[in-house]
Amino acid sequence: MKSHVFLDESGDLGWKLNLPYRDGGSSRFLTIGYLICPVTHCNIARRLVRDFYTKFGFNPQQEVKASQLKKHHKDYICAATIKMLEKHPEFIIGAITVKKQNVARHIQQDGNKLYNYMMGLSLIEKIENHETCKITRDNRSVKVLSGSSCIDYLQTQIWFHRERAAIVTDNPTDSKHDLGIQFIDWITNMVWSAYEDQYQNWFNIMSAQLHIKQLFF
Repeated sequence: MKSHVFLDESGDLGWKLNLPYRDGGSSRFLTIGYLICPVTHCNIARRLVRDFYTKFGFNPQQEVKASQLKKHHKDYICAATIKMLEKHPEFIIGAITVKKQNVARHIQQDGNKLYNYMMGLSLIEKIENHETCKITRDNRSVKVLSGSSCIDYLQTQIWFHRERAAIVTDNPTDSKHDLGIQFIDWITNMVWSAYEDQYQNWFNIMSAQLHIKQLFF
């Protein structure tokens, strides 16, 4: 299969854990979320977002970020996502969340490696047998020194450690130009909020449909 991955994250890779988050401190959790689908079906999640904009009267030329969503918006997104996954069981939506306060100090020195490790734990076993995998990510939100380093890491792991032939390609994109990234931004934020802010309602609604991993808990 030729697959497409939409990828985004919520939280940050900062380590100011001695101050409150949103008041000088860093987030206590970082979540990376993804949607994996056949490349022939990558417009389905985008259509879900277009339908959302139409239903709630948003200007499709102005990106709606997860922080702008109200309760009824999230209720709709959860219901629409579950319906999409039931219709397309080959789709995979998942997320990995790290509890940063438990990350060893020497690992904190290089956020690239932690980010890459999280990516590997999340994606490799799910894409290693695909013919190709195109990863579309928000080029404004990847908070590491080199965004392409995570793609290089995945490719190295797949070819040399897993001995598979899947070809991984990077597609950094401004989220305002790709509705698929906007979709996974919303889902990732709901997962992250369940950890960071204890807003667990939407996470609980979707949890049976999601592939969830935790790191350093």
